[in-house]
Amino acid sequence: MKRLTDPVIWTVLLVAVLLGLSVISTYAQEGQAALIVLNYVSKEMSFTLDGAQYTVPPASNGQPGQSNFELAPGKHEYSGGIPGGPGANGLMELAAGQRYVLGARLDTLPARLSPEGKVIEEPRDILVFFEASLQPAAPTPVVTRSPLQPLPAGMGALVFENYIGEELVVDLQGTVYRVPANGRLQVNLSPGEYSFSVSAGISGASLTAQVFAGQYTGLGFGREVPPTPTYEVGKPAPTTVVPKILVVPVDLSAEIPAGEVSQ
Repeated sequence: MKRLTDPVIWTVLLVAVLLGLSVISTYAQEGQAALIVLNYVSKEMSFTLDGAQYTVPPASNGQPGQSNFELAPGKHEYSGGIPGGPGANGLMELAAGQRYVLGARLDTLPARLSPEGKVIEEPRDILVFFEASLQPAAPTPVVTRSPLQPLPAGMGALVFENYIGEELVVDLQGTVYRVPANGRLQVNLSPGEYSFSVSAGISGASLTAQVFAGQYTGLGFGREVPPTPTYEVGKPAPTTVVPKILVVPVDLSAEIPAGEVSQ
C-alpha cells in the first residue's frame, strides 16, 4: 500500500483543492450585487457607501458621470453631497445577483411664503437620489415644418411659425387653431386685414395681419425669457412676471410650395 507521501497523490489532492477554491470563488462572485451610481449634476459628487468615501464624476456632454460598485447582498447605507452644495442620504437593500442603478440630480424647492405673502425661506437646491436606468431615454420626436400648400386662386395665407417650446393656440376671428410646439400652420384666407389672438401657457397677445392675394404672410412667434425673481427673507414675494409673446415677420418667398417645380 502506497503512502500519502506519494507525489502523484499529493498532486491530485492539490488540484482538487484548487478546483474547489475556484468553484467557491465563482459562487461568491455570482452571489454579489451590483450598484451603479449615475451623477446627473454638472459637478463631481462626494459619495459615501457603508462608511467608505468615493467620488462620482460630474455629468458631461449630456451624459451622467458613473461609478460602479460590487456589494454583498443585504442593506447598505449611502450618502452624497455636492461640494459647496446640498447633500442627501438613503438606505437600500440588495439581493444576490441584483443590479441597482442609483441616480442623483439637483431639484429646486420653491420659496416658502407666509400667509401675508412674505418670504420665510428663499428657494434652495436639494440633492435627490432616485432609481435610474441605464437604458437611454426615448429620443424626442423631431418636429418638421410642413411644406407650404398651393394657394387657391385669388387667395392668400397667414402662415404661423411656432418657435415656442409648447403649443400655440390661435383664435382667428372666432375659429381656434392649434400650432404644435416648433411647428407650422397655414390658413388660407381672402385678401384683407385680420384680427387674431394667440396664447401659449400663461402668455398671450392680440394682433392684426394683412393678407394679400397670391402671397404667404409668415408670422414667427417666440416668447421672451423673464428675469429670474429675487427672494429675500422678510420681504414680500416678487410679483410673477408673465413672459410676453414676441412676433416677427418670416420671409417665405424662397420656399417652394408642395407640388410645384422650381424655375
